[in-house]
Amino acid sequence: MKARIVMPQELILGYGAPDQTEALCAAAAALGAEFCEITEGMLDTALSDCIAQGQRGSFGGTPEFSGDAAVIFHGFTRKRLDEALERIAGLNIPLKAVVTQKNQSWTVRTLLAELAKERAWFAEENRRKQTPSVPLHEETRKGRDGQ
Repeated sequence: MKARIVMPQELILGYGAPDQTEALCAAAAALGAEFCEITEGMLDTALSDCIAQGQRGSFGGTPEFSGDAAVIFHGFTRKRLDEALERIAGLNIPLKAVVTQKNQSWTVRTLLAELAKERAWFAEENRRKQTPSVPLHEETRKGRDGQ
């Protein structure tokens, strides 16, 4: 008997302004995936609970929305994840994540905070790499020459 691995239903969880949420819902539908809007009331809910009990396909906008938009993928293979990322590439959604065994017990708020920290760290690293560095001997020469 062969073992069968059952993949969970593909689910896209979206957090953002109403136009972003509607676009994510449309992208999910085009991919044949389910969609769940993350509302302000769900921020302190574990990701696993959002996946199990989320209000699939419904969205009414989040007037209290604040912070960066986010999209969270659950149940996607690498190939399907690439397809999904291509489909949403034109949307301004800076925070992206995949549900893992490690983060599925985190609250949505915790995950969003971690994503924001990572984004800030990468931005700082990119800024450092783009800042031209002056060799130490050049700084020393400038100091001596009075320039």
